[in-house]
Amino acid sequence: SWGAVVIREPSTVAYLCDIFDQTWDLASPFSAAAGQGLEEVAREIHETIIRLLAAGLKDEAIARRLGMSLRTARRHIADIMQELGAGSRFQAGVAAAARGLLDLEGQIDGEPVPPS
Repeated sequence: SWGAVVIREPSTVAYLCDIFDQTWDLASPFSAAAGQGLEEVAREIHETIIRLLAAGLKDEAIARRLGMSLRTARRHIADIMQELGAGSRFQAGVAAAARGLLDLEGQIDGEPVPPS
């Protein structure tokens, strides 16, 4: 559950203000993040998820393999299906194959595709 904490101890408040100021000074604008490769990372994640879906992995296995939460993995899968105009995983697989997005060599990241 969400909550809040009120801190009134002057030394603790001063410390937190100092930490905030240091972090703020070292931060970079979020809009510049796209130029730093986040688009490339997102594209690679989507390509990997497409290959894992094609290999027959379930959402839970995909999330575990990529080190992300199940909710995040499902959001990526929903985005991919929307981009492909697919209403089902099967349609997504057909659309991905038609666009040449699948590795038809039978490998994922250099490893054999696990059996379904």
